[in-house]
Amino acid sequence: MQLGGLINRLKAFAANRRGEIGGLFKTIVLLAVLIPIGFSIFYGVTTTGWDDNVVLLWGFIPLLILVAAIWGLIKSVGD
Repeated sequence: MQLGGLINRLKAFAANRRGEIGGLFKTIVLLAVLIPIGFSIFYGVTTTGWDDNVVLLWGFIPLLILVAAIWGLIKSVGD
């Protein structure tokens, strides 16, 4: 396939899915802004007096949120 044909196919794809691409872009920007803010707030919580197991689980919650956000993003692109 020549480069011109590939570019035309990409343009046609983008024209057909313009709304989806815009939504995906907005989602990525929001995640890029909000996830670091949420993580800094989450990790700033004082866990003094908490049980060790609870503190350990508290550290995994942001990781699970990040995995769920990425999984949801990938799933929405695949549809």
